[in-house]
Amino acid sequence: LRALGEARINDLRSELKTTLARIDLEKIATGDRDEALRDAFRLSLRTIVEQPVLYRVYVRERMHGDSPLGQHCSRLAAELRDDLIESLQGWSKWTGRNHDVGELELLADGITGLTETLGLAYLDGRYADVEQVVDVLVRFTRGALA
Repeated sequence: LRALGEARINDLRSELKTTLARIDLEKIATGDRDEALRDAFRLSLRTIVEQPVLYRVYVRERMHGDSPLGQHCSRLAAELRDDLIESLQGWSKWTGRNHDVGELELLADGITGLTETLGLAYLDGRYADVEQVVDVLVRFTRGALA
């Protein structure tokens, strides 16, 4: 059962990492920033929405890191966080604004937390329009990355 759970969570990890790789930070920094951010958040939310049960297991188990699956989910979350921080470091390349490591960590945690919270709220039916969720995520992120 543990191996099956880890395999399924690894599938989710792969999808999330693929999503992150598809986000065009250069376009966000130099082009139509809002539309590029919308695309990025649509991809992230699609991963959550298309596998709601698995995503909820990932979130729940991550909060209970004492189980083997919980430890696996916590490692996955740390890897995804590191990937996002690395991507955000590229932001300076196009904007000329330098962020120290601590600020990048805060930005990554904030973006991830907000995306997860609003994605789960959408799954719970609190929000009916995913595009409204995307718009709010874009507004928050635009302000954070300014």
